[in-house]
Amino acid sequence: MQSHGHCYTGSIAVLLSILACDVLAQVRATTAPGEASRTAFIADANNTPPGRLRVGTRMTYFILLNEEGDLKDNKFAESMSINHLDAEQDYLPIKVYADWFFTETYGIELTWERIKASADTQGWTDDDRDEWESYSDGFFVMTGPLVTFIGEYPVTIASLPARLSWGIGLAYLLGDFEAEDWWRNRGSATHSMEIDDAIGFLATADCRVYATESLSFDIYARYLKADADDTFTITYEDTDREPQVR
Repeated sequence: MQSHGHCYTGSIAVLLSILACDVLAQVRATTAPGEASRTAFIADANNTPPGRLRVGTRMTYFILLNEEGDLKDNKFAESMSINHLDAEQDYLPIKVYADWFFTETYGIELTWERIKASADTQGWTDDDRDEWESYSDGFFVMTGPLVTFIGEYPVTIASLPARLSWGIGLAYLLGDFEAEDWWRNRGSATHSMEIDDAIGFLATADCRVYATESLSFDIYARYLKADADDTFTITYEDTDREPQVR
């Protein structure tokens, strides 16, 4: 007997780019004040020849759009009671990305993502609803590369050169379950969970403001749709007992 539960069905991420550098951007001195200097600054920031490479790093915050998946609708959930996914945030600015533009407007972005959610059991301890209980069996983790086709257009915001962009792309995410020790080892039995890899679809929107011709900051929103199936196994020390797979 085997059944699966979807552990991810979609997420929205809001990302702040701490630092981005246009490696091939034209550099011009802008220390002299005045309108001519500002005009030159905007012109240089908007000068985006093909072959431009931009690298940077982001910090992220994400929201799971479906915190239950299909966990309540299959035998895995009925037997093992996991019924809620809670997003685990990592605010370190270590989401490195690289953009390469093959025309003045269009390019490709490559980045690496790690999405982590606690696999929780939540509910009332009795029919009288006197006490609410919540605990975690471990963490669903999806990690992998994201490739996005992007289009970027120059604008001016508060007299600063800026760029608005959109993107669509694909993600290949490797699935893993980081189990709590108490959940994995159950006396005469061992629990394990396998999470399938998943291919996801993503869409992005971005607003980038330039501080200099080569340095910029941005706010970036991304929708990511990726479904991953899980398989739960109980293995017994008694070799005469068949493993249970759900």
